[in-house]
Amino acid sequence: MLRPYTILDTLPQVGRTRWQQQVPPQPRGGRRTKQRTKPIDGLRVPVPRDQGRTEGAGRIQRSAGKHASAQDAHDHDQTDRESCDALRLRGDDGAVDRADEEKREECLERGRAREGHAPGDLRPDRFAAAEIGAGTVSRRAQQPGLTPYQLATLRIWENISEWALNIYNLPLAGHDGENDPGQLESSLRARRQLEKEGFPSVGEPDYLRSQGAPGLWMQSKATGHGTSPLVRQRLDAFLKEHGDKGQTSPDHIRFLTYTTRYNRDYWVSADGLGKHYERAEVDAERTGGGAAYDIKTKNVSRLVLRETEKAGEIRIDGEGLKVSGGPEITLGKEGDKWAVVKGGAWEGLHKTHALQGPIDDAFLDPFLMVRPTGKPWNEAVNQQALRTMARFDNLWGRYFRGHPFVKDDTEVTEADFGKYHVVLFGDPGSNRWIAAMNGKLPFTWTRESIGMEGKTYPAPENYPAMIYPNPLNPSKYVVLNTVLALALAV
Repeated sequence: MLRPYTILDTLPQVGRTRWQQQVPPQPRGGRRTKQRTKPIDGLRVPVPRDQGRTEGAGRIQRSAGKHASAQDAHDHDQTDRESCDALRLRGDDGAVDRADEEKREECLERGRAREGHAPGDLRPDRFAAAEIGAGTVSRRAQQPGLTPYQLATLRIWENISEWALNIYNLPLAGHDGENDPGQLESSLRARRQLEKEGFPSVGEPDYLRSQGAPGLWMQSKATGHGTSPLVRQRLDAFLKEHGDKGQTSPDHIRFLTYTTRYNRDYWVSADGLGKHYERAEVDAERTGGGAAYDIKTKNVSRLVLRETEKAGEIRIDGEGLKVSGGPEITLGKEGDKWAVVKGGAWEGLHKTHALQGPIDDAFLDPFLMVRPTGKPWNEAVNQQALRTMARFDNLWGRYFRGHPFVKDDTEVTEADFGKYHVVLFGDPGSNRWIAAMNGKLPFTWTRESIGMEGKTYPAPENYPAMIYPNPLNPSKYVVLNTVLALALAV
């Protein structure tokens, strides 16, 4: 059964102080910049520095030749916003000034490390080559007391070295100084994982190459957190070699993922998984100039193939399927049987690319926070929702150096639902859009109670905090009464 990411948030006890900060401070961090703001009911919202900027200005939409698609335009911006940790993350339309744009260009070309890996681990078809020269290894999953659902979602980022197989189609160089064990560990873990996948390393300890995959692993001798001249020379030569070659669509793809958010590699997309947050694999090879395909999958329930104009036969997990060539072919799995999906549409409610959760997934794309202005059903609930909204803004400003877009519920238009994921605060009395969706979400909410999965909770003491496809635009999310997951760690 498909279930939404939903929890019931019980109101804090009187006197608990962590929720009392209603007016978020200005962002802090490195060099401070002057940010013009205007107060709106206790929140401060940035005024754009350049009122003349146009929608989407500064977005980078580099296509990989004929592999580009409508999803590319969305994912290029999403990929660099996630991976370029030096840049601010915002809930706006992706517009950036020229300085930010230049940094984003550099980031796309080089592949900035995150948790010891280049962003290509998640989107290997975005780069001609990548390097990882730093990045600590997360140990959050080793914390005691984590529940199964918490451990499951940690497999999106916290197990990043386990995604090393994705360099099969992405030349990658890992390096660090031999006297920097903390950050060298990330590169060593990636290499060891690749060896577990069946790609041994050969060469000298400080200069190893993966056999069967384009991996290069180097250590700078007598060096701490840095790069020796010799390794820098080797690294530049590696990146130049593969940069000059550019990208070509490979005939053999090996790819893994734990979520449909990161679901594609060149001409293959895993649009549905058997179970999210568990390892899903695709091993696909085409022969005869694209006439025949041999595909093996694990934990994949829906597969989309592109560049299939010449396709006539597909063998997938031992089953033979006759197909007609076209730009795209969709395969669906029911039970243990695969079949061609006519038209490509997937009826019903499913977790698929960029609509699979968890809650923070909504904040990788443009989103809009919606403040309640009406008379609440329960004043205590509404006040807690406003405190949650203020805490969201506080955390976003502190860590991402900007403030989310905010509108009163009375100012939200139908066009907003087409542009944004919406984050609604309040209850059906105070927020008109929660009222409009009440009865269309997987719970019942009255003045007296909230019903969810056969259980009933008192409405004066609880509210739902959840993510779900927006009933008013199912291609976008609706999020209710929630703060960033980051709040759990600070």
